[in-house]
Amino acid sequence: MTQRSPFLPQYSDLPEEIAIFPLPNAVVLPGGFLPLNIFEPRYIAMVQDAMRNNQLIGMVQPKPNLASPNSDDIYSIGCAGRIFKYQETLDGRIELALIGVSRFEILSEVDGANGYRKVKVAWSGYKSDFDTPDSVDSELDQKFRAALRHYMNDQQLKTDWSTLEQLSVGDLCNSILSFLPLTSDDKQLLLETQSLADRIKAFAAVLLNARANNKPTTH
Repeated sequence: MTQRSPFLPQYSDLPEEIAIFPLPNAVVLPGGFLPLNIFEPRYIAMVQDAMRNNQLIGMVQPKPNLASPNSDDIYSIGCAGRIFKYQETLDGRIELALIGVSRFEILSEVDGANGYRKVKVAWSGYKSDFDTPDSVDSELDQKFRAALRHYMNDQQLKTDWSTLEQLSVGDLCNSILSFLPLTSDDKQLLLETQSLADRIKAFAAVLLNARANNKPTTH
């Protein structure tokens, strides 16, 4: 996000506790966007509580192959998103969109409310999410865009390239991740990558690896 929205909280405004929404393959990065369709009563309550307070929801991914609901069944690193679009539907759902604010580390789980989970978090390891990112060299920029284009063509994903080309490579990287059918592990890796340049480099490698794994074997 080249220009930070004036509606987003500052680092000093971030809460010590946050409601979390564990959802596989649903990752939002700082400055990125994530659309959500909310229909479970506990998560409708979570969204309504967030709207009455700071509009923040913590997105975290469940760890694979773990069924028991405890603090060890989710990854310890997530990202808070602020609700910036909200629409109630006649069939009892809430359609909303989040914009990524900052990553966090889960310290412990606390008593929740209305059936949803809350955690105590530390933001200090990701204070750089509030900084203006350093520029990315043109070679890495071109490498990432080429890898993304090839991957999306392979996946037959319809894309408005004229719009994407107008984004900086940082905004493109942080915005597009939510919409790609990558694995939970790959998305978690990119979420936890500290600097923007390292994330773009890792993202390009993930896309190239995904292409290689999806190609049919020839004999």
